[in-house]
Amino acid sequence: MSQKVNQSVAAVHVPLVAIVLPRMSRIEQPQLIVVKNDSTRQLFNRQKLLGGLYRACEKHRLPACSLKNLCKVSNMRLYAKADTEVSSGKIGEMVMDRLSELDEVAYVRFASVYRRFSDIASFERELSHIRQRKHTVNE
Repeated sequence: MSQKVNQSVAAVHVPLVAIVLPRMSRIEQPQLIVVKNDSTRQLFNRQKLLGGLYRACEKHRLPACSLKNLCKVSNMRLYAKADTEVSSGKIGEMVMDRLSELDEVAYVRFASVYRRFSDIASFERELSHIRQRKHTVNE
């Protein structure tokens, strides 16, 4: 019985150690300005880019996590360049390059909106470009 009392007394005298973790800090990124085709400027909006990708992949088999990752990688690449302004064209080309590797149909749908195909000939030229690239990769 005395043994139990000594153990409980010893437990009372054990100092408590508080671990203080540093506060989580968010690194602020500079505002990235997108220069549109008509020379207007607006803040870069990652959600707008992701929305365009979702629309390009509607009713298609490309998983949402792939699109989110594509958006995340594009976002990191844009901010890594340390430019305060970037043209919408550069953003579109960056996204299309990666999207063409993920899914050809999604690429064509995204490109048709982004590049504003004015007629069937421009659409066919884009398809021809995809076929050439695919043929080059398979050789």
